[in-house]
Amino acid sequence: MKNLKLSILLVSILSFTSCDRTVEFIPEQSDIVETPEGIIEDVISVQNFTVDPEIGDTLISEEGATLILPPFLCEYGNSGGPCIGEIEVTFVEAYNKKDMLLSGKPTMADEQMLESGGEFYINITQGGEQVYIIEGQQYEIKVPVANTRSDSTRMKVYLGLEGTAGNFTWELNENLNAPIDNGNYNIVYDELDTWINLDYPTDLDPLTTISTELDPEELITDSTRVFVAFKNVNSVVEMSREDNLFIAKNIPAGQEIYLVAITKGDTENIYLGLNSVISEPDLAWKLNLNQVSLEELNTQLDAIK
Repeated sequence: MKNLKLSILLVSILSFTSCDRTVEFIPEQSDIVETPEGIIEDVISVQNFTVDPEIGDTLISEEGATLILPPFLCEYGNSGGPCIGEIEVTFVEAYNKKDMLLSGKPTMADEQMLESGGEFYINITQGGEQVYIIEGQQYEIKVPVANTRSDSTRMKVYLGLEGTAGNFTWELNENLNAPIDNGNYNIVYDELDTWINLDYPTDLDPLTTISTELDPEELITDSTRVFVAFKNVNSVVEMSREDNLFIAKNIPAGQEIYLVAITKGDTENIYLGLNSVISEPDLAWKLNLNQVSLEELNTQLDAIK
């Protein structure tokens, strides 16, 4: 990864070492942070940076996004005061359907399908403990328009929400925007441990319902995830499970799509089902699950990018 201002340690799973502090801070249990790992461990690229909070920094991501962190951006919880000592910045970026699928962040807002220009996760911690943006401060993300695949004139900012049942969705934030300047979308925000998505609702119709079965059924576990990825639209929809059938509603009919199933067996083996079909109204398919290595999983999913 290229960065002229600091050394970057790129790993798939975050490992931080606590820094000495001159301010006493005792976090609540909810302040202990876990790094996003995706639907299977080691499948998404988590970028880690170390920054002096009293100086701030401008960070460049693997794909050329820019994170601008001003001085004195963060503070400890429990009224602990401004951060002292190095802070750890975590950043994830997903521009294509493969990365969105593996991150477990499909492009849906409630039951409305979105077309994405990119999904981003940002957080800042110290010694694995959550820190917070000081009131009145903000950070900025500059995303190259060239990285996005959709209509740049229609992009709006959506924020990620975890539902009570563990399901993930996006919600339009009317207070945020992403104006284009010098070839970049510019997003300014003041919350951490946050997923941000550049999106707009698709206008494809008519809509239909599709379903698929998995074979063999005994490989279906709580970890099983099934998705619809569109060949010509930068959108990924997760199918919901009803017994051993997986269903997706409000899907544009007549589109070239990929059905993708990923599951882990009881022995932690990875199984993949992948098929290219046309989203014909009210038809059901069957996906055959085959054992794959992590490398084979990544290689085969390159087809849906």
